[in-house]
Formats: sequence, C-alpha cells, structure tokens
Amino acid sequence: MIGSFVVDASRIYYREGHEFYRQWVGLIDDTEVGDAGVQGYLKMSISIIGPGDKMAQHDEESDKKLEKIEEEKNGINAAVPPCVKRENCYLVTTIHKCEYLPVMDNNTFSKSGIDAFVKVEMGTASKKTKVVTIKGDRGALNPAFDSEIWLPVTVPVMSDTIKMTIWDEDSGPAGNSLVGTVTDKFNLLNEDSNKSTPPHWLNIYGAQVNGYELGSNLKKIGKIGSSERDWKAHYNKFGHEAPHYRGRVLIEQRIVKSAPPKKDGSERDPEPFRRKLKKELKQSQFPPTDTYKIRAMVVSGTEIPKFRKTLSVGKARKMQIKIQCGKNELYSARVENNNGVCEWYEMCESEIFKYPRDLDSCPDIVVSISKGKDTEIVPIAYKRYTFREVVESNFTDDCKWITFAEDKALDLLEDGQFPGSVLLRLGAGKVDIADRTFQDWEKSLDSSRQKTSYQLRMHVYQVRGAACLCCFITRFSARALLIFAVF
Repeated sequence: MIGSFVVDASRIYYREGHEFYRQWVGLIDDTEVGDAGVQGYLKMSISIIGPGDKMAQHDEESDKKLEKIEEEKNGINAAVPPCVKRENCYLVTTIHKCEYLPVMDNNTFSKSGIDAFVKVEMGTASKKTKVVTIKGDRGALNPAFDSEIWLPVTVPVMSDTIKMTIWDEDSGPAGNSLVGTVTDKFNLLNEDSNKSTPPHWLNIYGAQVNGYELGSNLKKIGKIGSSERDWKAHYNKFGHEAPHYRGRVLIEQRIVKSAPPKKDGSERDPEPFRRKLKKELKQSQFPPTDTYKIRAMVVSGTEIPKFRKTLSVGKARKMQIKIQCGKNELYSARVENNNGVCEWYEMCESEIFKYPRDLDSCPDIVVSISKGKDTEIVPIAYKRYTFREVVESNFTDDCKWITFAEDKALDLLEDGQFPGSVLLRLGAGKVDIADRTFQDWEKSLDSSRQKTSYQLRMHVYQVRGAACLCCFITRFSARALLIFAVF
C-alpha cells in the first residue's frame, strides 16, 4: 500500500455544501515504520447528502482554470499540508470487562448465554479481544477480558472516532451478532496532559432482544426490496438513538509513542496486536460510586395505542409504564386502555442502587409504554433521558406531558400511528435528596387525583365545495375534536 486517507463523515457533512470539493488530501501509510510523512497527494470530491439537503452545484470547467492558476502561484492546498510533522504512536485500549450483557444464545438443549468479544477500530486499524463464553441469565453475563488492544496511529489524525463494538460470536450461517457500539474521541485523549483516561464505564444501547412478533416480521417481509431501514441493526450500530440498555463495558485508554518488543526481544511491525493484562483490575481501582434512587409519578396517558388480546374478541390489552436505568427497572400497574386513555395515578420508587459518581457514566433512563405482563412485557414506544439531566433537577421537576417515539425495530404500530403521550413526573438522585422530597411528591400525587369539569363547545358554520356534505361534516367534526383534545 502506498497510503490511505481516512476522515470522519461528520467532518465532511458539517462543511459548507456538505462536501470536500476538488480537495487535495495527504496519503498516510500507518503500516510502515519508516513512512512517517505524507506518501503522496490525491485530489478528490466527496459529498454527503441527508434528508432535505441539496447537492451543491459547481461550474467544474471554470473551477479547474482557477485551481490551475492558484496552484501555480501558491502550490497545492492539501487537507494534510506537507509542513505538518507526522508522528507515529499507539492507541492502547484496555478492555477490563462487560456487565449485564443480553442473552444472545437461546438454546433449547443447553444453557443460554453469550460468546462475547470486543473489537476496537480507529481509521483502518482494528483488533479484537479473545472470545469469552458465559452461560446463565442476564445477571450472570459479565465476561472479563483483561486485554489490551494496541492500534498504530499517525497523528495528527483526520478520523477522530474510536469505535468499540461488542459482539456475540456465532459460527452459523448468519455470522456474528452485534450487541452494541460505543465510541470515544481520539483528539480529546490526545489533548489530555497525561494522554490517558482512568478506568471508566461506557454504556451500551441497542434494539430490544425479545418482543418481535409474527405480525411485525410479516410486515418486514413485505418491505423486502424497498428502501425500508433495518432498524434493529440501526439501533445496535447507533446506540444514541436506541430504546434499550444492553449492558456496559469497563475500559481505560492511553496514547504511547512506541510498542513493547515481542517475547523474543525483536521490534514489532506497526500493526495492531493484543496483549493479556498481567494483573486484573482491583475493586479499589474501579470508578468511584454513589448511591441513588429513581422515583416516578405516573398520572395518565392519552392516545395510547390499543392492542387486542389474542383470544378475547374486542377487548384491549392492559398497558403499563416501564422505567429502566441500566439493570434497575420500575413498573407501574397494568391498567385498562379506554379508547386510548389510561389512568394510573400512582408513584413508583426504586430500591437504593449504586452507579458511578460521574453522572455521564451512569446509564440513561428510558421510559416506555408497554403491553404484556410478567416475562412477556413488550415496550411499544419510548422516551429517553440522560441520567445527568434528571439528577440535576433534584427531584423538583413538575409533572410534564411526554410524547413517546415508536420503537421502529419492533414495528408494532401502523404506519403513521401516534405512539401516545403520558403525564409523568420523573426524578433521580442521591438517597438523602430522594427521602427529603418524598412528602412533596405525595402531595403532588394527591393533587393529580382531583378532577375539574370542563365543557368543550364547537360551532361548525359552513362547508363549501364538498362532494358529500354529510360525510365531510362527520369527518371534519371528528378531526376538530381531536385537535381540541390535543391542545
């Protein structure tokens, strides 16, 4: 290989016109120790067009003439200019362990579990840990890897993203299954005075593992060949949009100038490699923790989707609210769905639990509207909050109407169907603050039970140009009532 050019897609998209247009870029060879500088230049164009964007228009012939004059006068203007000194180093990612991974192998004749490994990627370099097999329920799926992944990097970098993917190894025809994806930023690490981070947790999010019904699968089969996105794969790849917590991974990172020699004392080629840690991380070296509680006051819901029971003609399934923060889960009571209206008027509070003192390392809180019961609870739609934003309210936020987003991987709603809204008060924080505010929440719950009578009045004055007047007024009236109900 002569050289390559790697750049983050976001760097291109947020430029003017969402493009590199006729841009000179420097080619870098990370695979040879002696090739520390730019190995050549390539002129190219790249554009990234998203929804609602328009591709930039250019007069290429005119641009070529102007470029020729500019380059003869000042030389080429490359994305990696020749005056920038390039240095080789190694990104070292220590993968200590994962916790609370989902059950990926459901076997009829053997114990369920996961064959887990972690892959680290940056630019064109990648390496994975060994596979660790764990059997049991989800609480037991905590594989320890105790491995270092060394990736050669040439700085300054154009691709800033460090990607870590967690996988379940599968030798079957479908291949390995992606559990989830987490990312870090190389330049943030490189700008640190020590060029290192202490052990810290990264939370993994993805699609629901269970709950995929025959009806939703048939809908997906009907969309094969269309431009319909594979939302299950999308959620597992882009965890910041996902509705479900899939565990966490404990890592630390550092940047070093050179790699240790091989066991025989010889120098290493600049290629990715893996090393076993000499010592496991002691419990005292784990990220410091605090004790927390979560509390939710669930009042009522409107426009909640209706689902029919399989064996009960015409009867709608009861619905409930599920609140998940990592391995901690809260559930409201299951209540009747009366024409899209559910009434709970209850308060739920978690047991005391421990999570990192660093609020950004704590799992997000996911509120879901769910159907089913016991082990067959299926979240239909969700609203996700960062742990920090809820904790920083100090249990003082008022009740708010929240609008859910459909879980598009499960795809249990009709196209265009509204996923519902719920009146909810949500709090999380340290135990002393939770206990101190409990009475205020009880008073708020009592107030929410008090109902006031209102009158809705609408005048329909005139209709013109309608093909069928009676039908039009019926539909118009229903639509107007719906609008008034929303506002």
